Amino acid sequence: MAIVLDSKEGWIGIDKKGTIILRPYIYDNGPDYVEEGLFRFTEGKKIGFANLNGVKIITAQFDFVTPFKDGLAEYYIGGERIYENGKTAAQIDKDGGSLEDLHWSWGGNVTEYGYINKSGQRFKEIISLKKGVRQAITLQNKKILLDKKGQVIKKY
Repeated sequence: MAIVLDSKEGWIGIDKKGTIILRPYIYDNGPDYVEEGLFRFTEGKKIGFANLNGVKIITAQFDFVTPFKDGLAEYYIGGERIYENGKTAAQIDKDGGSLEDLHWSWGGNVTEYGYINKSGQRFKEIISLKKGVRQAITLQNKKILLDKKGQVIKKY
């Protein structure tokens, strides 16, 4: 897979035949950075993760998700960008302003927030313990232990 800038399609991921296989998430005026072997891609308005071969590892299901760090990424379902001036994109557009160069964070009406590991397991809370071990609370309120790569090492 190669990520290329097409004059009509914008940034795209293509296979050896030139067929579009994904659209990378755009960050900092270009395709997303690879973190821990994965990068974000978009389908419609949802975001997921793919590997360097263009294989979609985690389906596009999140409204926003951060890159992986120490085996976990933060995800959000619902919500929207809240810009540094406290306004949403719709409010800025209505006022005739520009979104260019404005910093933003994710907020608003978030219906679910949590963490995801590279296996696609979702957790609603992470508590750091010792030596890189973390306790995670699943969406079903089960406690488990994760290693420093976000993989399950023990279920309670």
